[in-house]
Amino acid sequence: PIYATQQVLEAIHTWTHLPWWATIIGVTVVLRTCITLPLAIRQNKLVAKIELLQPTLQMMTEALKHREAVECKRAGKTVEEFEKRFKKKQRRMMYELYQGEGCNPIKMFLLPWIQLPLWILISLSLRSMTGTSYSQRNSVLCPEMASEGALWFPDLLVPDPTIMIPLAVGICNLTNIEMHALRRQQPSRFQRVMTNTLRLLSVFMVMFASQVPTAMSLYWAVSAGFGVCQNVCLKLPTVRRQLGIPKTPSESKTPFRDLRN
Repeated sequence: PIYATQQVLEAIHTWTHLPWWATIIGVTVVLRTCITLPLAIRQNKLVAKIELLQPTLQMMTEALKHREAVECKRAGKTVEEFEKRFKKKQRRMMYELYQGEGCNPIKMFLLPWIQLPLWILISLSLRSMTGTSYSQRNSVLCPEMASEGALWFPDLLVPDPTIMIPLAVGICNLTNIEMHALRRQQPSRFQRVMTNTLRLLSVFMVMFASQVPTAMSLYWAVSAGFGVCQNVCLKLPTVRRQLGIPKTPSESKTPFRDLRN
């Protein structure tokens, strides 16, 4: 897959006659627009539907709990047996409700399952093309990258000398993490731990991005920046209505103010 991706990137560069900095940005934007953006929209629709089903699910759960309590008491079952039976039927009821409404929660993981491997694939391909992979150490497959940078990064084969691009990587990643954290009204302990871990990784990414060729850090920055724009747009009520995302109680009318606070 890495070799095939390299061939595709080189073919796009040759066909478009764009410099490598523009090729990297263009490919990133096209991939995010055609692949991850539709998945993100679908994910937001699914999350909204699941949230709207919560009152119904809560009423059904209470009714099930009452019914099971009466039946277990009549049958002389213990509390442990009641809990086991109730939880089993509750899971089945929840599954049937979500399936009936076309809201399989597993579909929410489609975005990271596709986005992360794609990000890794492009990153490894660029690493190989710049001669920084272990199998091709000091063997640059695209020497023209040395002169097809832009602005303060004319050489894409060396790290960004100003560290501006690595800083952009960290800031954009951290912004994405904070925007995702805003979705959770009452995060669990696990979610808080994961959020803090991702925050630390964002800081680590700045240091890591400052050590890799600019071709790689540029891709990371553009991808993360696209993610910020995507997340901001998907928080706007007007945009959400245009995309067919249902209105939910947790939807904020002032997403920018929430992010700033």
